Amino acid sequence: MAGTNSVFGRILACVDATPAGRMALRTSVEIAHRFLASLTLLTVLPPGSEHAGADLEVLVPADEAGLSLRHQMLQARDEAVAGSVPHVDIVFLRGSPADSILQYLKTHPHDLVIVGTRGLSRGSRLLVESVSNRLVNEATGSVLVVRPPSRKRG
Repeated sequence: MAGTNSVFGRILACVDATPAGRMALRTSVEIAHRFLASLTLLTVLPPGSEHAGADLEVLVPADEAGLSLRHQMLQARDEAVAGSVPHVDIVFLRGSPADSILQYLKTHPHDLVIVGTRGLSRGSRLLVESVSNRLVNEATGSVLVVRPPSRKRG
């Protein structure tokens, strides 16, 4: 398997349609390419109904361009494959993002987790759960937190 002799043979990228999620994707593709690592692209759907119809949620347009979450993830996989990543999987989870990712890592360990951050202020982090903070503090492996380029204030 690709990357088995590498320190980062298996990489998990937590991606979504946000600028931070897209930056995590770009960073994970570059690192997976350089280390010849397998890459898992993971996104977490909000908590909801567990009936069969709930899986249709990934087909509903979810971004400004009208792309469904499923289509966005397929594009992300195609981007990774175009970036010469040897093996790419897509995983959809449902629930609280940090809890879902940490639970997934217990049964599917990875050498490196890459996650974006929105750059919340200290006060905002008290009100909104910081997924990146939880992963840094609770994941058993290495975690790389990336942020999108900062916007000029003016």
